[in-house]
Amino acid sequence: MNEIMLVADDVLDTRELYAMYFTARGFRVLTSIDGQSTIETALAHRLDVIILDRAMPKLDGISVTRLLKSDPRTQGIPIIILTAYPHESIEGDALEAGADIFLTKPCLPEYLETRVRELLERTPGS
Repeated sequence: MNEIMLVADDVLDTRELYAMYFTARGFRVLTSIDGQSTIETALAHRLDVIILDRAMPKLDGISVTRLLKSDPRTQGIPIIILTAYPHESIEGDALEAGADIFLTKPCLPEYLETRVRELLERTPGS
């Protein structure tokens, strides 16, 4: 397995938890701590999937999703928005911005992996 994943979250414990889990599961994992570095990382690497926190410094996850989905270089990367805010309006905003999946925290790594693999199976070229 050679999939490259970006875990974008401003909380160190969350980044480390998912990075360690997915690395052990065979993924190459990159991390970012804010919206701006998420965009820079997405432009610099060929990512297979992005796990993106909604509430981050510099640019929130919904803004990052909108920007990545409007850029031809990154529009095909599946994005999972992961947030501690389970409001329907936030979910609607995330999906409207182009997120493929909306999940709420806490989210077990095993469940997140299931959703990631579903996205990879239906994404051409993954």
